[in-house]
Order: sequence, then C-alpha cells, then structure tokens
Amino acid sequence: MKIFSAAQIKKWDEFTINNEPVSSIALMERAATACTNWITQKFKTRHSFKIFCGRGNNGGDGLAIGRMLIEKKFNVSIYLVSDQLKGSTDSETNLDRLKKQNAEIHFLESKQSFPKIYKEDIVIDAMFGTGLNKKPAGIYSNLIDYINESGATIVAVDIPSGLYANANSTNNKVIKANYTLTFQQLKLSFFMAENEGYTGEVVTLDINLAQDFYKSEKSDYILIDKNLIKEIYLPRKQFANKGNYGYACLVAGSYGMMGAA
Repeated sequence: MKIFSAAQIKKWDEFTINNEPVSSIALMERAATACTNWITQKFKTRHSFKIFCGRGNNGGDGLAIGRMLIEKKFNVSIYLVSDQLKGSTDSETNLDRLKKQNAEIHFLESKQSFPKIYKEDIVIDAMFGTGLNKKPAGIYSNLIDYINESGATIVAVDIPSGLYANANSTNNKVIKANYTLTFQQLKLSFFMAENEGYTGEVVTLDINLAQDFYKSEKSDYILIDKNLIKEIYLPRKQFANKGNYGYACLVAGSYGMMGAA
C-alpha cells in the first residue's frame, strides 16, 4: 500500500471530484456516511454524543455525521468553535442543513462555554484534518486539553486534531483518541513512535477515491500488506527443494552482533 502525504491526499480528493465526477459536498457526504455506519455499529443509542467541529472540511465531516446520527435517533449535541473565521464552503452547507433539522448547536467562544463532558459520553473530534500545518493555539489548545482530561471515549475523524499527517508533532496539543476513523488509507504520522498514544485503534474507511490516481501517483513510502504480498508471492511445488529457486546471500550483523542476521 502506498502511503501519501497530506498534499497528495488533497490531490487525490480533487482528482476524484474532477474525474468520477462527484461534487465535493457529495464526497464529504460519502465520508460522513462511512463514519456514521461504523459509529452506529459500535455504539448504542443510549450513549450521548458530543461532536466538536472546526471551521474547515474536517468540521464539515463532523457536522454531517451529527446530522446523520440525529436522523438515526441518537442523542447528539454539536459544538462549533467560533474563532471569527467563516467556515469552508462545504462546512457551511452542512451547518445550514443542521439548522434546518433544528439540531442542538452550540458555539464555543471561550473556556467558559465548554460543555460538561461525562465519562459515559462519546466525543467525536472533528476540529482539524490532514491539512493542519501549525500548532493548535488559543481556544483550540484549551479545548484539546479539556477533551483529553474528560475520560470520555473519543473518536477522531480522519486524524486526531493537532496531529500533522506527515511530520513530527512533538510539543503540539493533540487529541488522544480511542478510535481514529481514517479515510481511504493510513497516514504517515500513524507509523511514528511518538504518536502511538494519540491514534488509539485505527479503522480505515473506504470512501471510493479514484483508483487511477492511486495507481499513477508515486510515493516514497510503501506499507507491505497482504495485497502486495499476493502480487509477488510464487507458490512452491510440493516436491521442490531449495536448489530449484535460486540462492540468497544475507549480508548482516558483525562479530558479536549476530542477532540481526
């Protein structure tokens, strides 16, 4: 499996939109549907959901997930960080859809407006996605700490907020998710040891991004998985021996350091 950078993932979205074709809002709906299906299979309607959304497309995913959970009769409260910025186009569209549904929407202006979070709650983190390129600050930094300290079960949408997709995030405030529902493929930062405590159980959700892009786009990083092994594996005949398939030379280790070999 190729592992793409944040910039490549953005290009993959754009390629799918232009070549499937599919509108960006419909692609967001597809991603939100995949998350909602997983959430409704994992959790019961007795749980209360608190969804924290930023103003970008990751927040738009959260707003769409909230709408879908409400339609399925889940108890949902939505908290939108009001940082004086207008949301992305698709995020604003999903906010309008929620308002028509008479959903419970709260705008967070300061630490004093943060809601009480109970350990029995399910928190959905949709503040920052893979496009994050600077440390969370201000109200976002405070909110990340507040959510982490709540003891609630946390589900991150695509990537835990505060975590860069393909760079070291040391010294960032980062959501410590119990589950990360990531879209289409694993992110490079998921393989970095210092991020082990943030992602929790990672679930990859297929949102049908265009395979033509995946096949043609080059990547510096490859994850060896079952599909790749199937492509290169050659079955052995029943009575074959080591001489039938060539020879291997291993150059490894040194005197006193033979463990690697």
